[in-house]
Amino acid sequence: MKTDTKYHHVPRWFEYISQLGASLLVDATGKLFRDYDYIRRLQSQPKQPRNKPKTALVRLPDELAYESEDDEVVAPEVRAKRYKQEEDTRHKQNEETREVMAKAQPLLTLEYLVSNLSIFDVTNPHDSVYALLGISKDTTPTAANKKLRVTDHTRAVLEMFTTKKQYKVDYEASYIDICKEFIEFCVSRNVNRDPSRALDVICRPFAIDVEQKSDELPLPSWIPRLSKASYGMDRGPGIDGLRMGRKNADSLVGLPNLSHRNYNAAETKSLDKKVFRFRKRVTKPSLNHFSLFVKGFVLDTIAELQPSSQSGSIPTAWAYFAGWGEMQATPPEHFWRTLVADRGSDGKNPPVYYSRACQESFRKGNTTSGVVDTTGLIEHERNSVVAQFCRRVQAAIWNRALVKTEAGRLGLVAANVKEHDFVCILYGCSVPVILRRHGPKELHVIKNEMKWELKFLADYVGESYKNHLGRPDLLISKQEALFWAIKQAMEGLACLLACLLLVYS
Repeated sequence: MKTDTKYHHVPRWFEYISQLGASLLVDATGKLFRDYDYIRRLQSQPKQPRNKPKTALVRLPDELAYESEDDEVVAPEVRAKRYKQEEDTRHKQNEETREVMAKAQPLLTLEYLVSNLSIFDVTNPHDSVYALLGISKDTTPTAANKKLRVTDHTRAVLEMFTTKKQYKVDYEASYIDICKEFIEFCVSRNVNRDPSRALDVICRPFAIDVEQKSDELPLPSWIPRLSKASYGMDRGPGIDGLRMGRKNADSLVGLPNLSHRNYNAAETKSLDKKVFRFRKRVTKPSLNHFSLFVKGFVLDTIAELQPSSQSGSIPTAWAYFAGWGEMQATPPEHFWRTLVADRGSDGKNPPVYYSRACQESFRKGNTTSGVVDTTGLIEHERNSVVAQFCRRVQAAIWNRALVKTEAGRLGLVAANVKEHDFVCILYGCSVPVILRRHGPKELHVIKNEMKWELKFLADYVGESYKNHLGRPDLLISKQEALFWAIKQAMEGLACLLACLLLVYS
């Protein structure tokens, strides 16, 4: 709470300080690189015996290192040899130190950096991805190459055995293409790490809402917008200037993490690489249509839904909707678990006392106004358990709606979900997704889509055939260059042998 003359009595002024850009940058900076030089210095320090007092080691100057009262009996050649050996040892240690310092290794993946540092503004939308290529552990930025080269095939083969992959940088490409390439890169990397979570990247907001022209289509639904991020800078009521605050609920998939997963909706079903693909259909020079193809199945259908939560408050209608008419009694387990997305504040199983905390929240949350004021409980409730429960509730339901499926399941969905939408499980995604079926298409639309698909296939086959025809010429030119290099080397070697024969004849 701030108590100065300008911001006096503003509750929770520092509530989301951990989500500020400076805090995120400091947190990420400590994990960006492994300091090999620091590790080397720690390992090189001699361990002092526990029972012996520490002694200071004094390093004599080099010119006095071998001066002693017995120098008159030591030959100058011996002293020179000793001095040279020490110089060689010191030079070798310096070289090893420089080599080790040059091997500072990045520790974070591109997916983690883009997901975690998306709070920062960029002048060019492309830099939301490109600016982080040089400090990620799995990418090496390279200029986009439009021409086929022999070295490209060699490099592609070598990258199968390396951690860092080449990431092409092309500022002339459209921003939709940049987002598509980023998602494709993350999916291809996650297929090898954890194929059951390869598609989680489509649930983490990262794409900037760029200004679109009147004749352009919006970003496809499988590109998550940054406007759906959990936190952002906004104007608080009665506060001058911007402050960091919550805007939406947390992403259910969380940040990329190899050691812990929040959910496992697809279980052991991994991404089907044969089905996974992108399609870009150009209807006009400035009008593109993008599609993502993945494999999965329909689990259920949305039957009923309630209004979405506003500012993290719990509508009392949700309790009646879930069958909890007597809000003073113990809440049904399926209801309070849904309110916290069946997870605690650490992303693991919720504590058992959340049930009692839910009951206390409805009892003390001023339900006469039609909602449980979770913000008021966080600010004024002296029971820390209730405040902890309300924080978790806000992280799960902020701007989300409560729904019931045809099978009687409760769930939390985005505010724009409608009845009869499908609850689907995508192979390779750790959480269910909501999909909407489009109405029957008119005949001319189907014909146009068939033309787009045939044109794409024809262009793809034509480009592949063109590259195939160009490979022999590239190989021939490479062989000719190698032949002339060997020929010149042989001629030089022959001249050298002739000179040697003249000298020793």
